[in-house]
Amino acid sequence: FDTAAIELKSQGRTYADWDRAFKMITAHGGTSIGSPLSALRTQNRYVEQIMIITDENENASPYFVQEYPEYATALKIKPNVIVVDVGDFSTQIQDAMRQIQAPCESIRFAGDYTSLPNIIPLLSRPSRLDLLQEILATPLPARPVMI
Repeated sequence: FDTAAIELKSQGRTYADWDRAFKMITAHGGTSIGSPLSALRTQNRYVEQIMIITDENENASPYFVQEYPEYATALKIKPNVIVVDVGDFSTQIQDAMRQIQAPCESIRFAGDYTSLPNIIPLLSRPSRLDLLQEILATPLPARPVMI
C-alpha cells in the first residue's frame, strides 16, 4: 500500500511475471489501505471480496474503514473482507470493521513470504449467497419409513 492507488498488471501468470510487476514498488512509510477502495468506488468497479495482506498499521487517509461504507453505499454491495495479518501486526482494521458491523475475517500468516501465494485459494471461495444457495439446494436426510 501507498498513499495513492495504482493498478499493477503482470505480463504473464507465473510467479516471475508477478515478481517483475512488483519490482518498482518500494516502501516509503505511507499506508492508505482505503485508497484502492476509493479508486474502485470512483471507477464504479464492483467487487464481492477484498483481500488485504497487511500489518494493519494504516497511517494515511483515506482510511479503509471510512471508505468501506462509502463503497458499499455507492455500489450497493458489502464485499467480504479477508485480512491476512503479516509481520508485527495490529488489529486496527478488523476491530474497526467489527465496530461498523462489516463482514471481515482475519487470518494470521506466519510462514515465509514465498508461500504467500498459497492463500490464493481463499479468493475462490464462494460468496455468502453462493453458500446459502448450496445449503438450500442440499436435500435433507430422510429416514426410511418402516411399515
